[in-house]
Amino acid sequence: MTLVFAVMLIPFSGIVASAIIVEPATHIEVYNGTEWVIYELADTTKPLPQGMTWNASKERLELNGYKGGSFRQRNIPETRNSISIYVEGSNVVNGYIKFFGGIKIAGSKNASLTVNTKDFFASITGIRELTDIELNVKTDIDAASGLHDDQPVMGVNTAIEPGSEGCKLVLKGKARLNIDVKSKRGIEEVDAIGVASDLELNDDSSVYINVFGDEKIRSVYGVLGKLTLKGTGDCIIKTSSDNTSSFTEACAVHPKAGEPVVTNPSIYKVFGKWDEKEVKYLNAAKARCEKNKWTKGEKEGLTFTSYYDFSQFENVKVDGKELSKDDYIEKEGSTIIYLKPSYLETLTVGTHDLEINFDAQVAMFTSKAQFEVLAKEEIAPTDDPTNLIEQVALLIGLGGFAAVAGVVRRKEDK
Repeated sequence: MTLVFAVMLIPFSGIVASAIIVEPATHIEVYNGTEWVIYELADTTKPLPQGMTWNASKERLELNGYKGGSFRQRNIPETRNSISIYVEGSNVVNGYIKFFGGIKIAGSKNASLTVNTKDFFASITGIRELTDIELNVKTDIDAASGLHDDQPVMGVNTAIEPGSEGCKLVLKGKARLNIDVKSKRGIEEVDAIGVASDLELNDDSSVYINVFGDEKIRSVYGVLGKLTLKGTGDCIIKTSSDNTSSFTEACAVHPKAGEPVVTNPSIYKVFGKWDEKEVKYLNAAKARCEKNKWTKGEKEGLTFTSYYDFSQFENVKVDGKELSKDDYIEKEGSTIIYLKPSYLETLTVGTHDLEINFDAQVAMFTSKAQFEVLAKEEIAPTDDPTNLIEQVALLIGLGGFAAVAGVVRRKEDK
């Protein structure tokens, strides 16, 4: 369907709003390392690059194992194309993605897309929606990039002037957005921005933004527009610069955007301030652990962290059963629970549910997590002929060729 509306395109200087037509992309341009190649999406006689296909029935570009250069809408003046992208597996774009009419990105479980940009002002231009997948944006721009002096450096933007209707990036499902922006151009009066639009998190989506500017940078912002947290996912935004001038501004969220809107404030522990260099909105209902798998026989246990107040700590439960104080160690910081190996040995192999409970007098709060207990791997004695093949395969995998030969010779001697 063709849409008509008024937009203003980034960069911000000298742009005048005008009525334009947005149409679904029928062609794309892909950079192959030396030149831009035009592909007609419906033309099956000219296949797209490896890892990239066009699904005509679902009208979407599909990426599955794509590892290549930039791709964009056709470079025709006043053309605004939109596109839907579906991601499977692991994919890498060394360059940028640009569709002025809008981009929606979704994908299958555990799918990821990484965009590494070194020579364009934004890694993704036109993104409006991200669903379920992990999107890693790395925008690293230095003096050799060749950008115009007045262009800001951005991780992602919507291709709509900030503050205008529709200038919003919406995250849904289990989307995870990781943005790392570094502006090292050595040019004064320019900005570095993570998300150059409003940002809205829904469901269990989460975001991590880190933006850095060099000693010449004017301003550094994590999110340029309004930040809205409607779901339960974490939001971490960090900004920094080497510019020590009092005129330089570094803020997690642009001050003019106003205080972030948090629909479920009771579940979040907030560190820092939104209008300062760093802010973290961490869901205290989720207990964190660096390692959530434990193998029987291990000497070290499992450590979980909750962001609820340690002074209100009540008890720990696993699979609904309250644990004895002998089964774990609790300590402050915010609240850290260490499950002892002696206790973990008593659990059956499989997945278990952990609850860290708190009594805040007016209400009870719980941080939850899951962990898995694995069986100890045992290598059968070499005398057992039924396990000879498994032993040989294991030893070869470990590089034990000499040991394999010894095992085989002993069998032949018998």
